[in-house]
Amino acid sequence: MFLSEDAQRLINELRNNSVDSYKASICDAMSIIMFMYQMHASEKEQKMLADAIDTLSNYNELITALSKEK
Repeated sequence: MFLSEDAQRLINELRNNSVDSYKASICDAMSIIMFMYQMHASEKEQKMLADAIDTLSNYNELITALSKEK
């Protein structure tokens, strides 16, 4: 396996346990980012925040996929 021990440990934890806390944390982060995007961000910051939302969305999909894989 090419993954580090820490990465492998995280993957095993996702496969063997509930991912609800991970998904809740991602959802909270996305809510905060969207609020910042809508209320406070300059045009340059909006681009960065949109990229962060995309990254979190991809991470959420990865967590879901890993938790389903046994």
